[in-house]
Amino acid sequence: GLISLADEGGQLFSNDSLYNYSSYVKNDLNIRFNLTNTDLGSLVLEHMDVYDTMYINLNTNVTGTILNSISYNSVNATYGYFIGMLNLNQANLTTGYYQFNILIMKTNFENVTFSFYLILQERYNLSITVYSIPDEINAGESFRLVLNISLILNSPTQPLIGATISIIPIINGEFSIAIFNTTNGQGFVSFDITLPSNTKNLSLLISLDGEYNYNQASIELAGLSVNPPKTTGIPFETIVFSLIFAGIAISVSLISIGVYKGVIVPKKREKNRILTEVKTTFDDAINLEHVLVLYKGTGTCVYFKSFGSDEIDPELISGFISAICSFGKDLASQDTLNEITYGDKMLLLSDGEYIRVTLVLGKKPSNILRKNLQDFVKIFERTYAEELPKWRGRLNIFRGAGEIVDEILNTSIILPHEITFEFSNAKALKSVNSKEVLKTANNLMKKSERKFFFIATLLK
Repeated sequence: GLISLADEGGQLFSNDSLYNYSSYVKNDLNIRFNLTNTDLGSLVLEHMDVYDTMYINLNTNVTGTILNSISYNSVNATYGYFIGMLNLNQANLTTGYYQFNILIMKTNFENVTFSFYLILQERYNLSITVYSIPDEINAGESFRLVLNISLILNSPTQPLIGATISIIPIINGEFSIAIFNTTNGQGFVSFDITLPSNTKNLSLLISLDGEYNYNQASIELAGLSVNPPKTTGIPFETIVFSLIFAGIAISVSLISIGVYKGVIVPKKREKNRILTEVKTTFDDAINLEHVLVLYKGTGTCVYFKSFGSDEIDPELISGFISAICSFGKDLASQDTLNEITYGDKMLLLSDGEYIRVTLVLGKKPSNILRKNLQDFVKIFERTYAEELPKWRGRLNIFRGAGEIVDEILNTSIILPHEITFEFSNAKALKSVNSKEVLKTANNLMKKSERKFFFIATLLK
């Protein structure tokens, strides 16, 4: 008798003793059955010569033969069964109500036939819709795309749960590495997509493979509008005013000897402090070569960003730090910072509850950089407060951490800067120093024949 019948979705079940089952088109069937020798009253425990499988569509009376791979499987000396696959997909069966007859023959045995019935129904089609996408997509930044995936039933649709969706970004006409995620209990799936700073054209290929009960599906989001990269970090206007303060401080120092020391000297010190802080911030950005965020529970590098020309292996440094911490005292709290020499580099470490952040530096850090690193750890753990305690290896959730790096460590100060102030309105600036700085920056761009300049060049 028939022991079991299964398709790609799993075992099928009959509601009656007539072996009535249901499945979907384009599914092969796995069958398991046994034979009984009626003369001996025992199971047949050997391979048969012929296993002919035929079908008839009871709706249209169309008949045909099904290829199979049935063979005998011996369990022990007293028990065994016949198992194999019925290749329905090769027969290209359409929807309908079918009767399958399996004829089994062997020399010195009587021929035997047994039957089962199968309803084949059409696979469902899928709907892929964009649930949310930012109004503005900027080069050099991350954005989140949320999709809704559902089965198209007669009415209404039904969310597709636990399906793996892939997205292939096409950036400036070049295919990027596919990224994957799985739909949740409501059929939604989100992707955090990070764009290079040179992105001008963007399209997204979204697809998922078919399963036993639904067809494959895909859509393309073509020609998405991408804005040029934004200049972040310390605003140019702030730097201009800092330079102005520095100039004023120098001028005041020349004429303020012995005059109103109780008022002018404190102001001078404050302006010098601002100038020193700006210079230190710039030096720190140049000193910073790599940023690594390690998950303390496993030592895994969950985020890595490089600013230097020297390439490093983040996993190698992660292993080095883990080894150092296992032999030495662990970084007990956020207030503790360690400095470790690594070849000709300096590693600056700071711990949070879940992460250990390492800065790879070219020289010893400033006190401002130490403080900024502590702030970075706090803000990173606050930003990912929900994800960190239950993190299980997904790295894409931390792709947006670059914004925290730029905001706290001021790394973008070493990037190219543009002048957003119209040079034709320079006369509107009240300060002579402001006009001079704006003029110098504009001359630098003209000389280099570029639309941007570097703060380092401006400070020379």
